[in-house]
Amino acid sequence: MLIKDLMITDPPTLERNAYVYEVFRKVNERGIGRVIVLADGNLTGIISTRDLVNLIDLRCRSSCEKSDVYGMIYRTAEEVMSPQPQVAYEEMEPLDALTAMVARNFGALPVLNSVGRLTGIVTEREMLLLFQDIDELLSVRRFMSKRVRTAYKDAKVRDAVSIMAKGGFRRLPVTDETGKVIGIVTASDIVRRMDKEIRKGNPEEYMGKPLHEVMNRNVLTVRPEDSVNQAAARMIIERVGSLLVLDENGKAAGIITERDLVMALYHQLHLTLK
Repeated sequence: MLIKDLMITDPPTLERNAYVYEVFRKVNERGIGRVIVLADGNLTGIISTRDLVNLIDLRCRSSCEKSDVYGMIYRTAEEVMSPQPQVAYEEMEPLDALTAMVARNFGALPVLNSVGRLTGIVTEREMLLLFQDIDELLSVRRFMSKRVRTAYKDAKVRDAVSIMAKGGFRRLPVTDETGKVIGIVTASDIVRRMDKEIRKGNPEEYMGKPLHEVMNRNVLTVRPEDSVNQAAARMIIERVGSLLVLDENGKAAGIITERDLVMALYHQLHLTLK
């Protein structure tokens, strides 16, 4: 198997002089959570949902009135992109691309052909497909994060955005007054909803909503003793980027993300090569 067998073809793209409001509309296209930025058809950068969450926090932390929104959506893609991203090539072995992801802390790699033209993108989720061909050796417990950042149900959307921006999180479990997890908000959810609210002219109303009104109540979980292969399979089937580990009282005891599973995959593949 080569990267060309794993990659998503025809990924969302925009030219570098496109405005950010176009990025909002494109970034969640096909569930990829990234837009590749081009300069005259050539790869020059990449924008992720995390970049847009950081921008929302910057412009709408205290208010999200018309002037704040204009200052956000009329920036160009070039102003907010990560320039010259690490790339993969169609004929590259998946392990080499995986190593680049882990070493550089990237969640996605644009894919180029032999003449340097963009042909696709490979993300952490595509890498998880490799788990179906390897033995179940490693547990969720070994790779999950045990310190889980949560938000109270009455916190506002702008509070969640600030927590994500400052902590580098893309998922935030929501708790009730007892600490029990009752929902989750993600960076993708926020960016998708902000796109709609910007078009309607109501971003300030959305940013001021309590999390219990906007959260996803379907909290997907995994057991710490489950294998990372099982966790990867569930994420792929459910099309989610994380699974929570809950204790007997429904409180967050851990979280495992696509990133954690990529690390587990890297560890196991290199272990089997020794």
